[in-house]
Amino acid sequence: MVRVSERSRLLRDLDGALVILVVQQILFRYSHPVVAARARKTANMLMVVKAGVMEQRFINTRRKLSKELGALKILPLLEVDEFIQEVRVCQQTFAFILHEIEDDPIFHNNSTCPQRETWIQLACALDRIGHFGNGSAVGRVARAKGIGYGSVILYTKRVIHALKNLSLKYIYWPDASEREKLSAFNLTEFGFDNCILSTDGTHVVLAQKPNLDGEVYYNRKCTYSMNVMLTFDHKRQIRYLIAGWPGSVHDSSIWESGHVHKDPERYFSPGQYQFGDSGFSLTRQMLVPYRQPAASVAENEEFNFRLSRGRVVSEHGNGILKGRWQSLRALPICINKGVHVNLVCDWIVASCVLHNIVNSRRLVADEVPLEPVHEEDALGQGGPNQIIHDSLQQWRRDIQQKVLHYWA
Repeated sequence: MVRVSERSRLLRDLDGALVILVVQQILFRYSHPVVAARARKTANMLMVVKAGVMEQRFINTRRKLSKELGALKILPLLEVDEFIQEVRVCQQTFAFILHEIEDDPIFHNNSTCPQRETWIQLACALDRIGHFGNGSAVGRVARAKGIGYGSVILYTKRVIHALKNLSLKYIYWPDASEREKLSAFNLTEFGFDNCILSTDGTHVVLAQKPNLDGEVYYNRKCTYSMNVMLTFDHKRQIRYLIAGWPGSVHDSSIWESGHVHKDPERYFSPGQYQFGDSGFSLTRQMLVPYRQPAASVAENEEFNFRLSRGRVVSEHGNGILKGRWQSLRALPICINKGVHVNLVCDWIVASCVLHNIVNSRRLVADEVPLEPVHEEDALGQGGPNQIIHDSLQQWRRDIQQKVLHYWA
């Protein structure tokens, strides 16, 4: 639902009451003059109240917040498990992320009043990005950390901006040499030669219905979301992403909007391809499983099983991403205008950068349980109505024969 402020609700209720009182005055003006006079008197009082509310931007008195850094004072002294509960990563990883972002210009200004230390801003941002629901609320973080409400929002935006600036460093398509290594791994592990990556879509749910074109964010799961396209390698590293499309848009349409689909020769060596689920169209660079009724054939069913074994890395990657950075389960941003769409996209990109940083370090202390992702999510949306050319059908059958022979 769209969030309405307490002031707006009060004004709405006052307007409703005034309408009722005016109607009473008209109806009882002659038949019950005493009732009409009482209604007129009450209406005048409510008009005074409404005028007073209209003159004030806020209707509640300002509350003083303790700004003594709260839990941040003891953050460096916490044990590993307690530290992870606060910022979702261990001390070593936190220090590494801090080193990566602290030189970003956004943390430095020419003002005579310097910013708070970067580590404090990072701790506040990771607390919000890493928690779900009320855990990511500005008020909770502000009270726990002893920092102003506005400062928590500002620190989060600064850290997200700095992490976004690292996206080209941590999210990149593999070069020709690395693609050969990825292909060799998938051949040995799954029996698919020339397969390098796996792509899947995931819905980043929005905590509120957007005020701006809210209906286009309504997805097949009956929630409001952004549909994000993520490409993973077998190490669960994100190698490519597309963010910015609302939840009602199909996975296949989002993938086809990206430059990897539009210029495949630049990103795939001859013969190379990637895994996709049944929500994508079959192309020379996207191998998808058979759909019904062909999927019921025994050899096709076996092929689909082998393909799903390789494609599961994208499911795991999505689960790890949302398991650690749980704000992606219900993003605490209301989209009222275009700048909020940009903030949502930046938040998603920053979370993906954090995922790759933490995942690449592979510290045991940073391990988190997977966010459950069900195979029916991929199958439930159905694929586009595609007419598959004979050459593509033959290409998939050739791969199928090699895979089944490999596992025979």
